[in-house]
Amino acid sequence: MRLKVSVVFILLTSWLLTSCQNESQEDFTSLLQVDQNSEVSFDLNVVYGADNRLDWFEATNIWVDRARSTAAHFNSFDLRVNNFDSSQSLRSPTSLGNSRNLCSGESFADQPAEAFCSGFLVGPDLFVTAGHCIRSNSDCSSTKLVFDYAYLNESDDPTVFPADTIYSCKKIIKQELSSSQRLDYALIQLDRPVTGRTPLPFRQVGKAPVGTPLVVIGHPSGLPSKIAGGANVRSTSTYHLTSNLDTFGGNSGSAVFNATTGEVEGILTYGETDYVFRNSCMAVNTCTDSGCSGEDVTIISLITDHIPGDTVNPNTGDVSAWTTSPVLAIPDRDTTGISSSIEVPEAVEGRDVIIEVEIEHTYRGDLQVYIEGPSGLRLQLHDRSGISADNIIGQFGADLKSKDNLFRLNSQPSGEWKLIVKDRAIRDIGTLNRWSVILL
Repeated sequence: MRLKVSVVFILLTSWLLTSCQNESQEDFTSLLQVDQNSEVSFDLNVVYGADNRLDWFEATNIWVDRARSTAAHFNSFDLRVNNFDSSQSLRSPTSLGNSRNLCSGESFADQPAEAFCSGFLVGPDLFVTAGHCIRSNSDCSSTKLVFDYAYLNESDDPTVFPADTIYSCKKIIKQELSSSQRLDYALIQLDRPVTGRTPLPFRQVGKAPVGTPLVVIGHPSGLPSKIAGGANVRSTSTYHLTSNLDTFGGNSGSAVFNATTGEVEGILTYGETDYVFRNSCMAVNTCTDSGCSGEDVTIISLITDHIPGDTVNPNTGDVSAWTTSPVLAIPDRDTTGISSSIEVPEAVEGRDVIIEVEIEHTYRGDLQVYIEGPSGLRLQLHDRSGISADNIIGQFGADLKSKDNLFRLNSQPSGEWKLIVKDRAIRDIGTLNRWSVILL
């Protein structure tokens, strides 16, 4: 399946070539600088301005380090084993220009374009991609995952793959593909642990807010790996973000990073049309930053519960978070409601408390929501407000208002936290899907 995306009118002419010894203190946004004063014009058959995609040799070391933990998908029959060593090569590589009938002047027209999806490492042998990239056991057995399909320098031949960069899909651990919920991800186990690469850090709970700067790494149109910044979160919903990333078919499954923290925020899934017909050839489709429908990104925190605990990256910096996904039906017109618990091993000790919830309900004006700390102190977070609006999804103490101020919880000891949800009216029903305790 070929997925489509847009190219944004942003000219990227210079990148700040820096390195960082302490990534936890580095603002990754500073590594993707835009020169706003440069101008360039093209023939009418070519997009005005340049897209943000860079080859590895053009990017900074920090993003190349992230890129080394991403991989391309190839069909097994597209690779052949070389007799002189254990490496493999693309059987008959075709350039992007030839395969797409691109107009003169289009970017990367002379590069090979054979990958069909992208993905990234989250554990020693655990790999994340889009759900439509690995739909079945048959897809799993016929797919090769290849790291370092990229230009490390301008003279590289990216079509030859050393044996230690090639892995197979062993089994599907969890896969979701729902058009109605706009869920699209797959967590797979590789045939062996990956060596020489570090699993990528990713968001454990919640999602990036609107305006968060983004970077994507993957294989647009099947090309060798590209790193693209200059984008941000345009909107959010329950299971996905919408962005203005410069991504194409082949980027499906790509890691989408928070440009400030360097953590993965999500998995690139769907988007706009890639190429449009102009005269007798194809040109890259273009949109303004706020135009077109945007590029969908499935939220990475949805897969946290399916990854073994010893492979999940620990809390970093000053933020600690614990989450649970009880999926509890909320009884209708009931004064007792439901209760869900999280064991928090840290005392608050003056830190700010955020309570993040994902409650699906067809009439949130029916609901009352409470949080109870380990000391027994109970605060009301929501009291039948919102009238007929659907769902309560967000963070109390941040974007959702609470009846009581959460600063009253900032001296809680370690122990059990409880979330209580009551439906006080008849007819409409709902479910508590997930919730989290976050200490800042």
